[in-house]
Amino acid sequence: MTNTEFYFRTAADYRKSLREIWNAYDDTVARLHPYRGSAGYDTEIEKAEATRQQQIKELQADTLATFGRIVNSMREAATSRSMTPPTSDELALLQALKMRDKISRDELEQARRTLKDSPVSLSVLDEICEKMGYRGLQGGAISTSGILQHIDALQDAARRICSLDKPDSRKDMVRAASPYNTEYKGPSALYAFKVDCDINDVGEAMNVYGDVTDLASFEAAVN
Repeated sequence: MTNTEFYFRTAADYRKSLREIWNAYDDTVARLHPYRGSAGYDTEIEKAEATRQQQIKELQADTLATFGRIVNSMREAATSRSMTPPTSDELALLQALKMRDKISRDELEQARRTLKDSPVSLSVLDEICEKMGYRGLQGGAISTSGILQHIDALQDAARRICSLDKPDSRKDMVRAASPYNTEYKGPSALYAFKVDCDINDVGEAMNVYGDVTDLASFEAAVN
């Protein structure tokens, strides 16, 4: 299994397991409902809640550890690739761009297409683009620095995924983030909002969790 497939499967399995934990809890509550008000009802409900919380805690720890191994493997693959120095023409182009005070977006995109086969050159070009205030330039493969940014995003998404105690709870998050709510929790209530969704395949997972738009280039670097 590749790193990207493993990441997608880990995220999907987490949501599946989380649902199973909640379904088991809800079934227990439904089974106990006829005995509501009896001497042992509250005790049994407390046991069910404690079991649910413990299972979620263990699931979160195990899944976060798995995500950590996947992300580390991605980062190792991306940084262990052989680094080919720019050709004399590529180096001359980069030096010329660095000497200019103003460069249009079209020119930078043209340069990116010209340097598309040199990850080192693309990383330097990314720095130039950042200084010029341009982001999201198209053309060519992903630079090494760009790949590492996507991996950082996947690592952050993993933390958010594993912070989710209950799936499909976006409405509850929005409600908790509303200042008109008596149980107002602030913007932090939306921490897992983006990742609280079902993902259908690897490409969607890399896009939603890692902001990856060029899946082929990213997979070639991290798998």
